[in-house]
Amino acid sequence: MRIGGLGISEPAKQGKAPEIQRTAKQSVRKAMTDGFVEQIKEMAKKDAEKGICMDKEYLQLRDARMKKY
Repeated sequence: MRIGGLGISEPAKQGKAPEIQRTAKQSVRKAMTDGFVEQIKEMAKKDAEKGICMDKEYLQLRDARMKKY
């Protein structure tokens, strides 16, 4: 099994899981910064006031972030 998106190009092997998990945690830390989380919270508050769930602005922000990481 290959693990994509984690910077590991070799097949997953028994005993290598901690290395894969460590790489995955680093990727998540880079992607989910405090500033990004705050942006999401603010957008959620605005959307709740409007009565909308995940407005187009949020979806665009999310998609751009996913492409980056």
